[in-house]
Amino acid sequence: YNQGDQFQRHVDGLFPGQGANPEGTGVEEWTGVVSGMSMLFYLNDNTHDGLEGGETRLWTADGSRYIDVTPQKGRVLFFR
Repeated sequence: YNQGDQFQRHVDGLFPGQGANPEGTGVEEWTGVVSGMSMLFYLNDNTHDGLEGGETRLWTADGSRYIDVTPQKGRVLFFR
């Protein structure tokens, strides 16, 4: 990101379920399986890496409340 860049409020999409094929040479789609899971892998953090911002804001379904998740190196955030 450049200074001041940000994602606007949005909803992540649904994606077909997938996994490695039995031979381990490619990816196959799992028919009838859909994933609504999102994952963020934190590779750096603002406390130790001299960065500012980077929080992820998660909203309730009705948009009335939110929580900000601050990046911390080595953590993963899963959400739907």
